[in-house]
Amino acid sequence: MIGMKTIRRVERLQQQARDMGLEFADCNHHFDHDYIALIPLDTCLPVYRRGAEIYVGTLDEIEQWLRGVVWARDYDKMLRISDDKKRAEGEKREGARIAAMLLKQEQDKAWKILQEKIT
Repeated sequence: MIGMKTIRRVERLQQQARDMGLEFADCNHHFDHDYIALIPLDTCLPVYRRGAEIYVGTLDEIEQWLRGVVWARDYDKMLRISDDKKRAEGEKREGARIAAMLLKQEQDKAWKILQEKIT
């Protein structure tokens, strides 16, 4: 049985994950009931497909992994390699690139169908 501290811990970890563009989900590749998957939110992390499991682990492992990601981002900020603004711009650029690529694929598919109908 879980207590209020565990519930608050889960809520805190879910908020931390949301702040990083991730959410909790059922794990597809591990059948242990204690495993949780982190997947991208719909509007975040354009490099990954929706539903891609970014990380899988127990609650303790997810807490450590999230702490490591926060540490790495803070270290990048300290070295002036990256910051939240640069990261958001990069994600926006990548999202636009992927959208343009998908549009081009759809246009090519439609053009191919039209060519087949004409001939």
